[in-house]
Amino acid sequence: MTKEDMLETLARTASVTREEAARALEESGWNYSAALSALTGQETVSYGGAAAAVQEAPREDTAEETQETAAEEPRETPQPEPETARRAGSGDDKAASDGGSVGETLGVALFWIKRVFSILCTNNFVINRKGKRLMRFPAVILLALFLFRPWWMLLILVIGMVPGLRYTFDGAVLGNEKVTGFMKKINDFADKIEGEITRKNGGQ
Repeated sequence: MTKEDMLETLARTASVTREEAARALEESGWNYSAALSALTGQETVSYGGAAAAVQEAPREDTAEETQETAAEEPRETPQPEPETARRAGSGDDKAASDGGSVGETLGVALFWIKRVFSILCTNNFVINRKGKRLMRFPAVILLALFLFRPWWMLLILVIGMVPGLRYTFDGAVLGNEKVTGFMKKINDFADKIEGEITRKNGGQ
């Protein structure tokens, strides 16, 4: 007899669930007789591997005894879950959800900070004058200066355009057509202002 057959037979014979039958068999080391005895409280005798239950003579309960037993055994009613426990559970779930969303937000923010920092380190800010390169340094230095003194840096760059300084970027990212075109518009505007000033001074 396989374990599955033994389990089915025990559950059917003892009128118990499969889980109870399996637990009894495991506790008895898969000894069918011992498991059946443990479930039914009856002595069992094995004949050629099959177990026969030697049942005790059933005792007939009188109607009065049945009523007394029913009266003595109160029915258990399911207790509602305390409000405090429900609130604590919902609070834990909300805290876990908030913690996960905060962690994801921080992860995304750190990713973009590292990406921007890498771009600024590998691309350069270039200062030219009349087509000649005067200075070239990583764009991250320009960002650091702006973070330290933003208005002073803006004023210095604007004043630097008066004697003919022009600015641009180079690199794999900041040297693209859009950035270059934007910087060219700024430089062209500065050239236009410089030309107007030159003409006025020349006219005088």
